[in-house]
Amino acid sequence: ASADRAAAAMRSVIPAFDPLSEDPLARLDAAGKSGTADFDGALNNATYVAFAPYSDPQVAVAVFMQPGSAGQTGLSGSDDARPVAAALLEASLAVVAAG
Repeated sequence: ASADRAAAAMRSVIPAFDPLSEDPLARLDAAGKSGTADFDGALNNATYVAFAPYSDPQVAVAVFMQPGSAGQTGLSGSDDARPVAAALLEASLAVVAAG
């Protein structure tokens, strides 16, 4: 029951499934959640966890990113980690589909 609620909450933040959407997570019928956490007082780490397809999960991914360049103030889970998670899901689902 708790897992179902968590999955539904993760699905609610992704646009509705649309195979023609510009949003790759909507095309994949994915569910996901971003996170941005303070690191070292001034920098942000970025996370994104996702699974797809929502109706019959086949693949799950977790992305964790840390700032890497001098002067970089940090990262955002939704802006930086989400596209990486989407690409990983897309590639992984293609492998699953190919058998």
